[in-house]
Amino acid sequence: MRKTRLLRSVAIITMLAPAAAFGVAYQNFAQESTGDQPDSEEPESAAQRKLTDAEIKRLRYMELRALRVGRIEADTARVQVPRSVIDEFMKEMEGREGFRGDEDRRGFLRQSQEKKLAEIALRSEALPHKGAKYIDRIEIRTDPDVFQDFRHKVMPHVLRGCASTACHGGARSAATGLRLFDDPKKTTESAYTNFLLLDEIKIGNYHMIDRDYPERSLLLTWMLPPDQTEVKVRHPGDAKIKPQFLNTRNTTYQTIKTWIEELRHPHPEYGVRLHPAPPATQPAEAPETQEPPPGEPGEPEPQNP
Repeated sequence: MRKTRLLRSVAIITMLAPAAAFGVAYQNFAQESTGDQPDSEEPESAAQRKLTDAEIKRLRYMELRALRVGRIEADTARVQVPRSVIDEFMKEMEGREGFRGDEDRRGFLRQSQEKKLAEIALRSEALPHKGAKYIDRIEIRTDPDVFQDFRHKVMPHVLRGCASTACHGGARSAATGLRLFDDPKKTTESAYTNFLLLDEIKIGNYHMIDRDYPERSLLLTWMLPPDQTEVKVRHPGDAKIKPQFLNTRNTTYQTIKTWIEELRHPHPEYGVRLHPAPPATQPAEAPETQEPPPGEPGEPEPQNP
């Protein structure tokens, strides 16, 4: 069974995340001995599944260029917008700026499919549904540019640095409940699943992909020598990660940092998760006022005569 698995899915990389987000398996991996594990079939988990076509389409839509830059700019992805969506959108926009007459409507219809989608996506942000009613009806057939960059400029370095049996492969991946896929065909499903897995990881106050402070992203700081970053959170467990970059001036480091900067900000609600969201932090209740015990600051303790 295990040989069959290895033939079907070649290399895997394990990245760690907090137990609150990824379950007890993380605690076991981070706290217990990391010796050889039994050669048994790995249990199925949410982290092992790949995204569906519908889920990939949602990620593509939510990271379209128009939504990232806040302007009506067509993305590089090839798309198909059904006439029913176009008609419904124009009816919703009737009387608004840019849709106040026949000439405006004709101008919209003359645009390319990609430009139509850019306008639909951006203008729908001002509508109550924020475009949700259109997402599943629009075909986004190829990668938007931000995902092209992930597949060709980012993911290869992540897999090259960590996807080895000696480091994170084999049975050890099952212990964390989280794995990234490095299949030979580099399928679309694997690429988008890898992206979302990385995007969900948070350790303490640090995100694997930090859109607010890209230079604090663990994706970058773990590729640097410890003395080249102010982020002192290192990879959990006993794994020794060999730095891929000597310092932040490295060209590839800068390429990955730029890619993070180009992701949509603030982080959108994708409506897709591979792991349950961590529980919301509850505000601490104020402690009840109590009389201080003897010997602590407060009213002086009566003295015996």
